[in-house]
Amino acid sequence: MTAPIDIFRAEANGSVFWIGTAKSVADAKAHIQSQPAASSGEYVLFNQLTGSKLILKLNDTNASLSR
Repeated sequence: MTAPIDIFRAEANGSVFWIGTAKSVADAKAHIQSQPAASSGEYVLFNQLTGSKLILKLNDTNASLSR
């Protein structure tokens, strides 16, 4: 089965940059936090199966995600 969650980083100009895929929201969060270039900002998780979107914000001070 293909990983159904697409991970995007929201850019300052309003566009999004595709980062990769994940099997679950938890895996996507772990992937975002593990990136060496991870910086504060917004990330969009798109579930290809349900069509739902989840926007997450990475806090640069402690590399934690919030909704």
